[in-house]
Amino acid sequence: MIVKESGLVESKGKEILEKFQDFFKIADDWKKKAATIKVNSESDTADMALARTGRLFLREKRLDVEHTRKKMKDEYLRGGRIVDNISNILKDLIAPTENYLKDQEDFVKIQAKKKADLERIEAEKKAEADRIAEEKRIEEEGLAKEKARREEVARLKKEAEEKEKQIQAERIEAEKKRLEIEVKTRAERKEEARKADIERRLREAIEAKAEAEREKAEKEKRESEERELKIKEAAGKKQRETEAKAEAEKEKILEGAREEAKELEKKARLEREAQEEILKQEREKAKHAQRENETRAAAQKKLAEREFEKNFREQRKQIEAEKNKAVCPKCGHKFNRVKDDQ
Repeated sequence: MIVKESGLVESKGKEILEKFQDFFKIADDWKKKAATIKVNSESDTADMALARTGRLFLREKRLDVEHTRKKMKDEYLRGGRIVDNISNILKDLIAPTENYLKDQEDFVKIQAKKKADLERIEAEKKAEADRIAEEKRIEEEGLAKEKARREEVARLKKEAEEKEKQIQAERIEAEKKRLEIEVKTRAERKEEARKADIERRLREAIEAKAEAEREKAEKEKRESEERELKIKEAAGKKQRETEAKAEAEKEKILEGAREEAKELEKKARLEREAQEEILKQEREKAKHAQRENETRAAAQKKLAEREFEKNFREQRKQIEAEKNKAVCPKCGHKFNRVKDDQ
């Protein structure tokens, strides 16, 4: 059929076809032989070796076909088309069988590559899961510390507010004492005014009596005036002493109240400043702790990435080394595999 479609003389076509007849037979025979070779496990070394032998034999025949094609094409310019067609058909017949035998020969390498790919994928999944878990742990730890910090700040704020309330209560108590002293001072002043009024009325009564008696006699008048003068002097002296004593007592009480108020105010100010300093220190500690946690988390993440990269490279090297090794089907000795030329 190929000869007829080529348009060549039948005898010339048959001559060309005869050149390739043996290759057709070889291709058909090895197609049947290859169907009997089936590698199912790594222990099927005999079938692997047989597959290698068949593949190399077919490779050699495929190259012979190509050589024959080129030779005959040079000799039979007019038969170039049929030579190419026959060559392509033969190569199409041989190549699938050759490829199949190549797969059977490289069963171990193919399975090893599949296994390495699965292990690599599992390692990547595990590394990603570990990374996510570590990030989650660091985040939860940061949230817990932030919660503790907020609770501590709230506690300190509450203590400061309670202290402020206590200071306010003490301030109110001091003001209350001051008012009590002021009320007491006013009462004392009122009492002094009442006494002064009594003394004033008494003095007026004495003056009226002296005025009435002054008409009786000069002597009695002089005596009355002298007596009145003495009484006035004594009353004035007594009044001045009383006023001076009351004023001194009042000043003493006010001075004590002022000193006590100043002391309370100073104490409240110092305690407030101490609380503010404590809060400032706690805030600085919390910021410092947060920075340390962030720095530590970044370092741990970087270390984990370097460790994963190192393990991954080592696994790749081991896989490549295993892929480049082969086992002798006779003695079981392992040796580095040399790639065949195509």
